[in-house]
Amino acid sequence: MIKLLIGLFFILGVTNSNAEKIILTEDNSITFNQAFTSLYVAQKQLEVMVKSAKLPKSKPLFIVMDTPGGSVPAGLNFIDTVNSLDRKVHTITIFAASMGYQTVQELGTRYITRSGILMSHRGSLSGLSGQVPGEINTRLSHIERILDDMNKRAAKRSGMSLKSYKDAIQNELWLSGEEAVAQNHADKIANVSCDQKLIKGTTETQLNTIFGPVSLKFSKCPLISEPVEVKFGNIKDPVQKNAVLQLVNNRRIRRTKADLTL
Repeated sequence: MIKLLIGLFFILGVTNSNAEKIILTEDNSITFNQAFTSLYVAQKQLEVMVKSAKLPKSKPLFIVMDTPGGSVPAGLNFIDTVNSLDRKVHTITIFAASMGYQTVQELGTRYITRSGILMSHRGSLSGLSGQVPGEINTRLSHIERILDDMNKRAAKRSGMSLKSYKDAIQNELWLSGEEAVAQNHADKIANVSCDQKLIKGTTETQLNTIFGPVSLKFSKCPLISEPVEVKFGNIKDPVQKNAVLQLVNNRRIRRTKADLTL
């Protein structure tokens, strides 16, 4: 038993020693922690350009991914902006699904935390309209070509044939940190920490609920993805407060609604 434990500790020690140590600062990191929408991507485009202009060219910029995915056109726009920068831009995955996965595959070194998750799946479409037969066929063909090009690039980056990649994502491909590295969907496990300025810094955002507005305080360290404080404002009733807390817990909809516990 003792030999088994010693062997286990040795294996864990070797694994940890192979991880890349990354320290995030306000200057060298971008937090991408919402869905891909045109508005959010525009904000992130501006942020990445401003930070890149201020950072010495010898220093890399890190984008911390914690996103359920979203709009493909918005995501491609963000990728084009990042790739136009005259510097190395790497991703660190906490959770990168769908368009988040595609973004990781299109940028620099693909770091992932040991507990991080990458997920890829087939695209979905809503809101398409037009004459049948007619422009609807042209529009659908255009969308299919966009998705096919994305899949080709993702397959190439992960060292797979296009068919193998499409088969893998048919019913969603879910990979944790070490699985992602072993299967070449990520490059390296990262041990990530935040400097003291990020740890001590906070931001606040307002969440409107049926009971009234509440204020959510977040740490600027992107590793802490949930609010560190909830201010209920005029909400006094304990039942209403519990309902608000449940809403806060569920506000970031991911593609799995399962809650794994031990």
